[in-house]
Amino acid sequence: KLCEFCSKIFIDKYIVISEATKNYASILGIKPEKIQITTQNTIKQDEKIILSVKPNIVRQKYGILKEKKIVLSVGRLEPEKGFDQLLQLFSDSKREDAVLFIVGEGSLKNELIGLVRKLGIADKVIFTGYVPRTGIWNYYKDADLFILLSHSEGLGLVFLEAMYMGVLVLGRRIDGIIESIGANEERGFLWDDKDGQPLLLSKIGQALSNSAEVDSKKQKAKEYIELKLKQT
Repeated sequence: KLCEFCSKIFIDKYIVISEATKNYASILGIKPEKIQITTQNTIKQDEKIILSVKPNIVRQKYGILKEKKIVLSVGRLEPEKGFDQLLQLFSDSKREDAVLFIVGEGSLKNELIGLVRKLGIADKVIFTGYVPRTGIWNYYKDADLFILLSHSEGLGLVFLEAMYMGVLVLGRRIDGIIESIGANEERGFLWDDKDGQPLLLSKIGQALSNSAEVDSKKQKAKEYIELKLKQT
């Protein structure tokens, strides 16, 4: 924070990735004319790959039956991503109709694998390890719900990617994620610790249902991402 404060007099332009990080820069006292929002467009970048994606590739690879729901989470296996809490909550949900895929690598991998064994859900959780850009879209294609409970997120590109692929998203109620989902949950579901575990489990249940509300959120999410693509 000291470096951020002292460097203001030397920097002419600040490049930020979202409104959330722009607001943070403003709190530091940086003038609005010095701040520029530039978001990496991974969707346009991978457009040819996305067009070639076929359904059921992930289901076939891991032998997941069609009646099983796929809950997907993508991110670095580090403390700020909240995977330990996600695993505990997934265990507490006691859903027999769902499998949780965790895509990514990180320093907590062995610890998280140990937690899965301790919770007795090793048959319901799959750690894929690192997945390249050429393969990640297959996971979005087969997912029924995307969930990431990050404690901190500047934007959360993985939310935007999932939304573009028509996957309902659920994330922690923090600035970077609220920006993608909408403060009133227009494009997905939001949750925070103070909301309590029962509400989160209820939202997971809603997200995995085939309801008009879910369809509406998915549609609004896709339209939101398509609008953002036109603006970049």
